[in-house]
Amino acid sequence: MWFKLRRGSETSTTANTRGSTAGGNDYSTVLAVYEQRGSGVDGLVEVDRNDDDATSFQSKLTFTAKANTTYYLLVGTC
Repeated sequence: MWFKLRRGSETSTTANTRGSTAGGNDYSTVLAVYEQRGSGVDGLVEVDRNDDDATSFQSKLTFTAKANTTYYLLVGTC
C-alpha cells in the first residue's frame, strides 16, 4: 500500500506499523520511504527502509522530510 506525503517545512517524520494485527497475531511488516526527484516511478529514490523494528516484527522508520518535497511511503507485509 502506498501513501503520499508532502510537508510545508522541513520536519522529522516517523512512520510505524505498530498495531498491525489479524486475529491477535502481529504481521511481519516492511516500510520504505521514497523521495520524488523526477517523473514517474523512475523518479523515485529510496530514502530509508525498515524490516522489523528492534523490538518486534513490525516496522518503524524516521527520516527528515524536506520542505515542499513529495515522498511516497510503501507499507507491506513479508
